[in-house]
Amino acid sequence: MILRPETFIAACLLLTLASGAAPAPRKAVRFTLENGLVGLVQEDASAPLVSIQAWFASGSDDEAEYAGSGLTHFIEHMVFKGTPSRKPGEIAKAIDDIGGNINAYTAHDRTVFFAELPADEWRTGLAILADAIQNASFPEQEWEKEREVILRELAMCRDDPDRRIGELLMSTAFRVHPSRFPIIGHEPLFQRLTRDDLTGFYQRRFVPNNMILAVAGAVKPGEIEEAVRSELGRFAPRPIPPAAQPAEPAPVGPRLAREAGPYEIGRIEWAYPAVGLDHPDAPTLDVFATIAGGGDSSRLALTIRDKEKLAHSISAWSYTPRQAGLFGISATFDPANESNLVSSIRREIEEWRSKPFSEAEVGKARRIALMHRISELQTVSGQAHQMAAGEFYAYNPGYSDVYLQRINRVTPADLLAAAGRYLDFERSSIAVLVPASGDASAAASAAPEAGPVIKTMLPGNVPLITREDRRLPLAWICVAVGGGLLHENEGNYGITRLLSELLLKGARGMSAAEIAERAESAGAALSAFSGYNTYGIEVQCLSSDAPEFAALIADCLLHPDFPEDEIAGQKARQAAEIDAQWESPVFLAAEALRGSLFAGHPYRLTPSGTKAALLSLARKDLLAFHGKTLVAGNIALACFGDLSEDQARNLAAAAFKRIPAGLRPAIEHAPPAQSLPARSERSARKEQAIFMAGAPGLDILDPRNDSLLVLVEAMNGLSSDIMTRIRDKEGLAYFVNTFHQEGVEPGFVAVCAGTRSNALPKVESLVMDELARMAGQGPRPDEFERARRQIRSARLAVLQTNGRLARECATDELLGLGFDHSLKTVGRLEKLTPESVRETAASLFQTNRIAISVVFPETPQPDKEDAK
Repeated sequence: MILRPETFIAACLLLTLASGAAPAPRKAVRFTLENGLVGLVQEDASAPLVSIQAWFASGSDDEAEYAGSGLTHFIEHMVFKGTPSRKPGEIAKAIDDIGGNINAYTAHDRTVFFAELPADEWRTGLAILADAIQNASFPEQEWEKEREVILRELAMCRDDPDRRIGELLMSTAFRVHPSRFPIIGHEPLFQRLTRDDLTGFYQRRFVPNNMILAVAGAVKPGEIEEAVRSELGRFAPRPIPPAAQPAEPAPVGPRLAREAGPYEIGRIEWAYPAVGLDHPDAPTLDVFATIAGGGDSSRLALTIRDKEKLAHSISAWSYTPRQAGLFGISATFDPANESNLVSSIRREIEEWRSKPFSEAEVGKARRIALMHRISELQTVSGQAHQMAAGEFYAYNPGYSDVYLQRINRVTPADLLAAAGRYLDFERSSIAVLVPASGDASAAASAAPEAGPVIKTMLPGNVPLITREDRRLPLAWICVAVGGGLLHENEGNYGITRLLSELLLKGARGMSAAEIAERAESAGAALSAFSGYNTYGIEVQCLSSDAPEFAALIADCLLHPDFPEDEIAGQKARQAAEIDAQWESPVFLAAEALRGSLFAGHPYRLTPSGTKAALLSLARKDLLAFHGKTLVAGNIALACFGDLSEDQARNLAAAAFKRIPAGLRPAIEHAPPAQSLPARSERSARKEQAIFMAGAPGLDILDPRNDSLLVLVEAMNGLSSDIMTRIRDKEGLAYFVNTFHQEGVEPGFVAVCAGTRSNALPKVESLVMDELARMAGQGPRPDEFERARRQIRSARLAVLQTNGRLARECATDELLGLGFDHSLKTVGRLEKLTPESVRETAASLFQTNRIAISVVFPETPQPDKEDAK
């Protein structure tokens, strides 16, 4: 299994026998040199051998600006290639000549150089190893040769499916943390490395104050310390720049990766975020891994491999590096069994979360761990590794004894709690490798792709959009209702937002806490949403729970209680949000811009509404607005996931059979009273100046919207002309972005820049020049293609996410675009031309139709209450 690195259960001292007998502790001698080097010595005269290991706290995760290049691994290859006193090849030959061997390896969190020698040659071996690690010369000719060697190693890795599945899992489980990169690096980044990169990084990180030297074998600790001081005492320390590693964000849903290739069998890695070795739960997870999948008599082997015959091999593991690690399951399988295998693994994990392991299983895990410890102690290399690992991970060379005690205290209750804490499907990462041909068709039938999106009509003429997707046992249900600012007025602005938040705060006698408990106890994600044009409720749940949650949504949506205490609490929260908006200089600029473009019209506001209108709302107002909007002609449903079309239709029909009849409420607002061009300038007690220029946009049914989408994308991003000119070349602004606020009635399109006061005139000139260029010339072919590619990629990503797609399809159907509007975006983009985008820009960016809003810093703010 590629990802079973140094599980401490197999690399450290572990537990006592049931009788109470334990391996006798071996005391390591620890010393520190003035240059910061930590030395560890353990005497063992049982064999005339010595192991010397030099651990540097610098692995592939510490490569900082070189992340993903494999720089550390390259350095590891080069350290033994020569020093000023030893030519290439002489280091390895000298060790070979005394009957020893020398080698090295790179891990995510460390690099280790080691030698194993006859005991009477330890001084020679120490001198050679010390010379190599502190005086590596990186010969130019050897650097070029080793570069080609590593390129071949990269090719070999691509041919190794076990290596590939491990890399696929790490890049899936870690999206931000540098553990997402393979230790050997990615070839394009590796190809860019220079010899200077290697030597510079080596001098920064491979220093004595970042090093542990562990020696075990037939040696005297005093003699070792004396020799180490002699050989490495002059090794100059350096300040170690911190290799900042961003924390991996907690997954908000399952992370999935699937890859087909020239393989004969299927492979799966199924992992969850876990802990580092020094965390109190690390021993518990090691015991857990042993019981779940640590041998032929483990739970997974007996059930899934032997009884159900769904896997060729299956195991569980706990990866506990210095920082947060992973707990996982690995399996190989016949591709035809993939779907059943996934279901069985999921079932087993859920059982672990609900039923405790037996005392007998825990006792067996302890005995297995004890055997690992005894085996490790048989060799001097194992003893040196244990010492170094204890010092490296826990700052205690005898930490393995502490770990032993912790393992021995693990109980079935601890394991059950750990399963609940860590094995949440929403936090899982799953990587799958399958054959691209031959059995690939069987794999495809075992794990089908998502089906087409289909629209049917429920009784009452309510549209239902469905998508069957059997890849995971999940369902997504979304109910969208027409609402928003266009259905509000001066007396109730903000009511859509308020109502949507209250839908889950009490219904049919259930309290907010009871509704939340029903969702959370089933592991479901239930939430309300609202915006400029709609509101509603959506849920992600197990497909087996879909009927229950469809009924719950129907209760909350059709029969809300609107409790007085919840109304008061939500009004207070929404009022605070309105106040908080005024803290942002960007909001101040946007508020003034909307005022110019939408005078007297609801679009001059945000969906939060006005504080005065919000605070005046009462329960009767909510009931009236709910009765007006919650009608059959103003609602659309979507049900996606692990349900057939018939199943989805049946549960929707059963849950929503009592939707009141009625037509979509009419919009009664007059068009905005625009007086353009317009300019607004205001001051605020802010440090940043904001420039914003905008023009009336398009309504959602306008056929030019696709051209506008490309136009906005072409003017966005770090590589856009406007960003390159204003930020990169001129250094005038921290950010520049272009956006479009769409709506049932025409919204607006705007460019916003954050700058400084004395740069405002220049920023304004550059923005207006860019608007004029787009209106006159349109995007260049390269801009046009870049924008289309980025939109295409974003749309393809949405197609993978059933929750977001379900809401899009329901909303598009509700607003008159058609349920499949977003599904056809990529196809419509192919028909566009740069000229069609220019024509759209010319129709929008007319100089006599543009409003400008400027916010100056360092002067008193406007009175918020007056502005509101």
